Amino acid sequence: KVDDRSKASPKMDVDGEEDDDDDAELGLLSPAAASSSTNTARREPDPPESISPPRVSRGRAGVGEDGWNRHTVTATAAYAFLAAIAIGYDEIFPVFAKTSRSLGGLGMSAENIGAV
Repeated sequence: KVDDRSKASPKMDVDGEEDDDDDAELGLLSPAAASSSTNTARREPDPPESISPPRVSRGRAGVGEDGWNRHTVTATAAYAFLAAIAIGYDEIFPVFAKTSRSLGGLGMSAENIGAV
């Protein structure tokens, strides 16, 4: 017997009709059609005719649209003050701890200071 499946038969759609290369008609298999469709779908908008330079505040220092107002200056100054106190404590404490008790220090050894 001859196998009928070995003969070239037309492809069938889901509907049972012959497939007439619908994919090729839609451009799904064509590289040129695929590249042209992706180019149009991802096209960036044209830039505006003139691009204005960034705004620069020419007013008093600490005042303006760039974020520097009375509240930000106060917060920055408070942070700087507290940071200076913390740094000072970190630098002075080992000296105070090593100083002898007779001179008003804590008289600690280097090992004990490192443990603190």
